[in-house]
Amino acid sequence: KGPSGSLDAYAVFTPGILVAQGRYYLYYTAVPDGFVNNNTSDYTAIGMAESDSPHGPWTRNSANPILMPSEDHARFDSYRVDDSCLLVRDGRYWLYYKGRQYDRTPGQTKMGVAIAEEPRGPYVKATSVFADHSILAGSHEVLVWPQETGVAALASISHTIQYALDGLHFECVAPVRNGPNAPGG
Repeated sequence: KGPSGSLDAYAVFTPGILVAQGRYYLYYTAVPDGFVNNNTSDYTAIGMAESDSPHGPWTRNSANPILMPSEDHARFDSYRVDDSCLLVRDGRYWLYYKGRQYDRTPGQTKMGVAIAEEPRGPYVKATSVFADHSILAGSHEVLVWPQETGVAALASISHTIQYALDGLHFECVAPVRNGPNAPGG
């Protein structure tokens, strides 16, 4: 956890490590002090730390948080952004994340992506065909992987495997039976 008053002072969880450019980048969900989990007054963001070794020591990114909830309550990620999953595509860093809209339940979680030229960012949220700028509905956990020339995703709430040739516009390609609980989360 970070020091009192920092964005990650209450908790850090769902870490993931990306190895790039000879360094280790750890992306995590950051939770500020005062967290009460009531769908309207607290939020989560994504922080990042880096190291020369997977064993640390880890140094927090001075630009933390690297991804914040949207300020517009109409967007799918206006309350929470968390559970990052990183892919390198075409030399850029794609940070897939789950987002929850202000005053919505976990069952209404969707997925988004932010893209950067460097592992440290800055990360810019991509837009999509959905009005709220999400890229995949029905996915509480974020589990994505390179598949052929595109990106595959397990959408846990809708119990489907989704595929996007461009990494953004996902379509259902298969149902999932007896899928894992909380994949990637």
